[in-house]
Order: sequence, then structure tokens, then C-alpha cells
Amino acid sequence: MAYSALASPDFMQDVDEAVSYFANTLGSPRAAADLLDGLDAEIARIREYPELRPYSHDPRLASRGYRKSVIGNFVLLYRVDERQELVRLVHLFYGGRDYARYV
Repeated sequence: MAYSALASPDFMQDVDEAVSYFANTLGSPRAAADLLDGLDAEIARIREYPELRPYSHDPRLASRGYRKSVIGNFVLLYRVDERQELVRLVHLFYGGRDYARYV
């Protein structure tokens, strides 16, 4: 049975900013839609297999249970709560950014 997913306010803001950047700044609603499609597909995968993706390469984040999934040029950080059968979607960062500094 698939775990539930809970998106944090930070995650939702990160997604909104990325979609807005693609659609409004770059003028590419298709790129925005592709990002959302990729996120939907990846969230479905990690709900089904929460431990599919590795822990973050940053030791501090890994010790706190953060897992990392790469979606195109973005990094999704999430944590798994096995007791509640819940995947907590924490942040979405541009992959070229030193995201560990912001968590």
C-alpha cells in the first residue's frame, strides 16, 4: 500500500516559484507543465517505494533522514515517516544551488 504524501509550505512555495519562473520569466508554460508532470510522477514513485531514493549526500541532512530525488534540473528533498506511512515533501531546489545551506 502506498504511503501518503504531505507537502510542506516551503515545498509548495518552491514549486510555485519554479513554475512561475518557467511560465512567466522564461515564457515557457510547457517547461512549467513538464516540471509539474515530472514531480507528479516522482511523488507517485516515492509514495509507492519511499526508500527508493538515496539519502542526501550532505552528512548533516542525511543524519536527519533527508532523501534526495533528482527531477530534471531540480532536487526534491523529502523525509519518510515509517510509523505514519507518510512521505514529507520538504523542499524543491534548483540542482545547481547549494541546497544544503538552506535547510
